[in-house]
Formats: sequence, C-alpha cells, structure tokens
Amino acid sequence: SAIETQDDEKDVIDELIDRFGEPPKPVRNLIEIALIKAMANNIGITEITQKGTGVSFTFSEDMLKDSFIELILGNYYDTCTINPKKPIITYREKQPLKMLANIKFLLQQLNELHKEDK
Repeated sequence: SAIETQDDEKDVIDELIDRFGEPPKPVRNLIEIALIKAMANNIGITEITQKGTGVSFTFSEDMLKDSFIELILGNYYDTCTINPKKPIITYREKQPLKMLANIKFLLQQLNELHKEDK
C-alpha cells in the first residue's frame, strides 16, 4: 500500500507487527523513506540526492516558495543552505543517526506551509 501520510506509515508498521513481529530497523527506514518521498513530492521536490552527510532537495520551478525560504533562514540557518541560482535546499546533518527523523520533520513543516499558502 502507498505511504502518503504519517497515519499510513503507522498503519503499515502496525500491519507488519501483526503479521511478522517487530520490523528490523532497515525495514522501518524504508517505510520512513517512502513517507519522505511522498511529502517531498507533495511540495514540488523533484529530486532528492545524498552526498555524505548532506541531502539536497531540488524543487520544480516556482515551487521554492518565499515561506519555505523564511522557515529555512529562520530555523535551519545552521544546517541548511539555499542555492541562489537553482531551486535547491541542502540539509546537512551533524548526527547521521537522526538524519531521517530530522528530514521528515523539516518536510512536515514545509508541507504545513504549503497547505497554508494554498
């Protein structure tokens, strides 16, 4: 089944637990990545690339909104950079074990802004 919301993520994990027991960390990571991709797609991110401890999000034209930039500059000034020539935000994680959770949180915030801007 498709994972598009946190409720979907929870449902899939619950179903796995019911059928097979507690899923191992790599399986949970895959489920989390599926949710991250869905959230990214929802706000116009066309590409996600990882290089070392950095993850870059490429936005489709006109989707890197001013409200997104304000959030990044205000709350993520020490972990994110915005490419001035291309619609790309790069997130750098100082604690690699927290990367997925922190990226998911950032994308949740951007999705909330996207809903407000509609």
